[in-house]
Amino acid sequence: MRERDFYINLDLNIFPKIQVGDAPIFAVDDDIDQLFILEKSYEMSGRNNPLLCYDCPSTFLREFRKSKFLPSLILLDINMPEISGFDILKEIRYIDHCHPLPWIIMVSSSEDMGDIDVSSELLATGFFSKPSNIDDYIKFFNII
Repeated sequence: MRERDFYINLDLNIFPKIQVGDAPIFAVDDDIDQLFILEKSYEMSGRNNPLLCYDCPSTFLREFRKSKFLPSLILLDINMPEISGFDILKEIRYIDHCHPLPWIIMVSSSEDMGDIDVSSELLATGFFSKPSNIDDYIKFFNII
């Protein structure tokens, strides 16, 4: 059973209680246009954490395995052709230096209840439907 605030809804001010530290924020999405919008929104939000974007999930996993530090937050797209966000989340759970798990928000352009349930079962911190405008991304970055 997922908590009421697992699904992030900016209109209703429903979101998990996330306290992002000073470490970088990672975003993984195969859609470079989506990453561009995310990066611009992040800059406009005024957050100070470094934002590292990956458009190739296998590159992200390879670099994440080698890394000795944890990010504050990982924004992880679910639907990617090479490796799904769910598969990445499963792998992250078994990386030695990745305990406790960082905050992980699963991101999707759909609001499929099955995806939301699987995200919760895999111990993601939350689920966020990709916004259709920059203002919603900025609002998201301002609440974390």
